[in-house]
Amino acid sequence: MDGLSVARRLTEEDAPPRTVLTSTDKSLWSQEELHGAGITSFVAKDKLFDADLRGLHPSAALPKPSDRTPTPGGATDLHV
Repeated sequence: MDGLSVARRLTEEDAPPRTVLTSTDKSLWSQEELHGAGITSFVAKDKLFDADLRGLHPSAALPKPSDRTPTPGGATDLHV
């Protein structure tokens, strides 16, 4: 299943999430196809490391590191 198929299925949910597609080649899909699949943003994989993901959806920003609680074994629980 490709990313567009997954995004389309997610839009069928009662409260569909905002969807960001990552791919190596944006030219595979038109803006209309991305929008029609419910994809709100696109980030090329070679730009993912430097992308401002919080800026894509400010209202859904990740908690600050100070809002995270370390757990045994180095895992982190997020308190949203």
